[in-house]
Amino acid sequence: MLIDLLTAPEAQAGWYEWLAVLVAHAFVGVALLAGFGALMSWLHGSGSNLALAMAIEAYAIWETMHYLINGDWRDALIDWTAVSAGAVVAWAAWNRRGAAIAVALVVLSVVGIKGVRTRR
Repeated sequence: MLIDLLTAPEAQAGWYEWLAVLVAHAFVGVALLAGFGALMSWLHGSGSNLALAMAIEAYAIWETMHYLINGDWRDALIDWTAVSAGAVVAWAAWNRRGAAIAVALVVLSVVGIKGVRTRR
């Protein structure tokens, strides 16, 4: 199954499907931050900053493997950006940093608008 995930070609030709997958990747970032945050809280009593770094790095490793097997660096970069933006939104909400939420959502919006315009 892991090899299937890493070798499957991207199938989001339409703008709607592409945008839905972008948002799903952002939610993966939220989920990674929540998971690593819970682990760090359990182990150390706190650790949202470490959880953010772990979420971003863990997904960077995944996308690097995807790129090395599939060869599409643009897709890997877009996916990593969306996951990182989602992780930042969750981290910023946890730490009450509204400006960071705004920046992450602007980044996600810019990537989304560019992707939709490219597919229309």
